Amino acid sequence: MAPNVIATSGSTGAMSDAAKAGMGNSAVICSILRDDGEMARTPDVPRPVERHGLAVADIVALLYRMGDATARPVQD
Repeated sequence: MAPNVIATSGSTGAMSDAAKAGMGNSAVICSILRDDGEMARTPDVPRPVERHGLAVADIVALLYRMGDATARPVQD
């Protein structure tokens, strides 16, 4: 059985549920790194996303939309 974002709250389950919801048939799960080599945090993401024309999935928004009213963003 495929992962489910409500069950796991993780990126793999989120992409599986997004595909089932008709949001595309493929996804890439990756980390975005800052210029200093550290993993990017939420405030760091808009610049490389715009520069490279990427789409970003917000797992908390997906959880909330799927009925998990307790979903809250991670505080960086």
